[in-house]
Amino acid sequence: MDGCDPVTGERLMDVTLRTAESAKLGATPFVEAVRAAAEAAGCAPLDLFLTPVQRTAWQRLVRQVTRRAPPTGTRHGAPGARRVVLEDVYRADAVASARANRNERVRVDVAGE
Repeated sequence: MDGCDPVTGERLMDVTLRTAESAKLGATPFVEAVRAAAEAAGCAPLDLFLTPVQRTAWQRLVRQVTRRAPPTGTRHGAPGARRVVLEDVYRADAVASARANRNERVRVDVAGE
């Protein structure tokens, strides 16, 4: 199943692309680092984020980490808290690899393969 008509070969469904694993960083260390930075600054973690988009992304990330097993990754620097540097949270080579592969996408076929 590749989303094409077996007779004509016409594409019936769009291919789904996902972020490659090599471009992801774990969410839990980032959440813990933001919480520690907020505690050191004497403010709430939400106060470290500058824009409504960043605040919303932070709240979603916290819900994901709290509710179930942490997601495999976050975008590079997003939610983008002040006082949190990714290289202080993750190994420098992991951050460099994620940044280098940030535009890499992997195909997820119609059947989820």
